[in-house]
Amino acid sequence: MERELARRTQSELNRQRFEPPVIRTASDIKRVLAQLEPNSRLNVKTDDVTLATNMIGTDANNRSQTYHVSAKTKTSSARDVLIEGLNVVKQREETAQAIRDRRAVVAVNGKEMKSPPVIAENSFSSVDPVISRTLGGYRSGYFIQWDLIDGFTYRYDIYNHRLTRFKTEAK
Repeated sequence: MERELARRTQSELNRQRFEPPVIRTASDIKRVLAQLEPNSRLNVKTDDVTLATNMIGTDANNRSQTYHVSAKTKTSSARDVLIEGLNVVKQREETAQAIRDRRAVVAVNGKEMKSPPVIAENSFSSVDPVISRTLGGYRSGYFIQWDLIDGFTYRYDIYNHRLTRFKTEAK
């Protein structure tokens, strides 16, 4: 009976671990942003780790062979993953702006027209699910935002580790 209770408790803990945090107040935001603190022990840069193993497999003649496999790996913190993903978004926005600035005006049937944008700026990015799962917010440009019921929007700049608050605009 005790083992079954322990199994159910562990199963519930595992399920809760993958649920996004519930953000209702500014203190909830500060709590989830604590894991992104640049000087935190969680975000200290680590050395590369070399992993090695011997694997047993078969060669082309179905003879058993032992293969030595090794690789260097790097540990990335949640902050590193978010910065890497937001760098892609930032680069996409800068490229779209550069293209927008250089778009040529072309005459079609006597009317001047501009070519359509090549890059969709507000499109889905691979960092979006990471933001919603780990921080309970959403991406706006290369910022992370939360709209709270207190009438304020909180915007986090991960590059400067700065949280700002502004009045939510009526939609």
